[in-house]
Amino acid sequence: EMKGTSRTLMGRVRSFASSAVKSRATSQLLLTRGVTPLAMASVFGAHFSTTRVHAAAAKPAAKEAIITTPSGLQYVDHVVGTGEKPTPGAIVQVHYVGTLLATGAKFDSSRDRGVPLEFPVGTGRVIQGWDEGIMSMRVGGKRRLIVPPNLGYGARGAGAAIPPNASLIFEVELVECKPPAASIFESLADMIGMKR
Repeated sequence: EMKGTSRTLMGRVRSFASSAVKSRATSQLLLTRGVTPLAMASVFGAHFSTTRVHAAAAKPAAKEAIITTPSGLQYVDHVVGTGEKPTPGAIVQVHYVGTLLATGAKFDSSRDRGVPLEFPVGTGRVIQGWDEGIMSMRVGGKRRLIVPPNLGYGARGAGAAIPPNASLIFEVELVECKPPAASIFESLADMIGMKR
């Protein structure tokens, strides 16, 4: 009877050890692909919020799934925003952290500077992956953009930080969306009281 108990106990120990080895191997695989276990946990449903600006209005995504668009852009919604949805030319403010998919190295972060990036979306002022990825968000939303080289910096790269043909990961938050800036003709019309 003692032998039987011993065999059962040894079996459980082997099972636990095997699970631990598999878990360690999975973590190492994620790290070699440039995705930390913490980041991958976010993909599978655990999101670690970094700001509270839109926490009351925004809501967690029902199920964090990787969406692939026809262009090849991939994204994962951590939080689905409930505010304005940008239209082409709208002035948006976006907080972001950019890393290389291959190594996980951070190359840029608005959060480190404490100031979101402001730009007219959908006008080619940023990389194509950003224009596409931000346009389908709403204010308060938080999303991971997985940008292939053809929607990023392509074969030219970007300085020493982003090598040629690099796939990029951006953790983005759409902070604000304002109407497009008025053209000079619209401004003049307003000044002289002309109706548009």
